[in-house]
Amino acid sequence: RELFLNYDCALYASNLCNDLVTLLSKHTIPGQAVLNNIHYLALQCLVNIVHALSQSRLAHNNNNNNSQVLDAAEMRQIQQRKQSLLKGIGIFNNNPDKGVLFLYEQGLLGHNISRDIFTKTPKKKKNKTAASATQHADLHNNISVLITTDIVDAVVNILFFCSTINRGKIGYYLGEPHPLNEKIRTRYLWRRYNFANMTLDHALR
Repeated sequence: RELFLNYDCALYASNLCNDLVTLLSKHTIPGQAVLNNIHYLALQCLVNIVHALSQSRLAHNNNNNNSQVLDAAEMRQIQQRKQSLLKGIGIFNNNPDKGVLFLYEQGLLGHNISRDIFTKTPKKKKNKTAASATQHADLHNNISVLITTDIVDAVVNILFFCSTINRGKIGYYLGEPHPLNEKIRTRYLWRRYNFANMTLDHALR
């Protein structure tokens, strides 16, 4: 029960209970082999897991160490969010901008967030006119105003805690000249490389 709650019901953790059930299921059916103690033990473990998960109310400790009760509907909702997250990470690993947009559309980056923050800004040109420069600056400022700390922290948490994310794509995404990317880059670097109260030699190490 605790394995399922602490891993499969945790947004950024692996589906350890599901992987364990899959492994045990393979060992309960011997195929053409003769049944032995391993098959019986695997079957007994599966029965125990099913019995534990069939309980209608499961105690779960959240991050605040407060006792929380999850029913079947809540656990299904968590699993759906987790599947959406994994799908979004898969998209991110191919196209970071589309991956973040998908996560936003699935409600994984928060609520009451304007879609306009994903508006593409034109790439900077060397010989652009003063009017186009002003227009670019205005668009940049308009998007920046819409960006909240909630969405920035949500994206940074995903970049930090999702083990299946492509680290090379993180660098590509953080380097994009877009207001949202810039704020996420600042927050990401601050969290990863926080040199507060460090001596110079300690920080360099």
